[in-house]
Amino acid sequence: LGRARVVGLLTQGDIVRCLASRLTAENMSLQTLPSEAAVGWDDEPADPALGMVSWDVPVSCIMTPTEKIVYLTPGDTIDEARDLLATCGKRHIPVLDGSSFLGVISPMTVLRCLSPAGGRSAK
Repeated sequence: LGRARVVGLLTQGDIVRCLASRLTAENMSLQTLPSEAAVGWDDEPADPALGMVSWDVPVSCIMTPTEKIVYLTPGDTIDEARDLLATCGKRHIPVLDGSSFLGVISPMTVLRCLSPAGGRSAK
């Protein structure tokens, strides 16, 4: 198998925008599943009075397309990663080599790299 090609990225923001778009301006109601099918976080039954938003939406309809993804490359430095995290408003930034996904950089990744122990615990 070859490397998979990145065609988009699904973020928390994409999901929130999808849910928000299902609110109608007229009555602020949600498209809901029948209460017997609704489950909350941790597979606990959801409160039937609250209903549950349908998740039956293809990822491709709400993901951030590749041309709009903020990303780093393997040649970028930790300083560049730190600056991008500070300015782009993202908490996690993918590392791409062309259209191949290599990993994710987070603020914690940067802190570990910049710490005197280099991410290793002191003994």
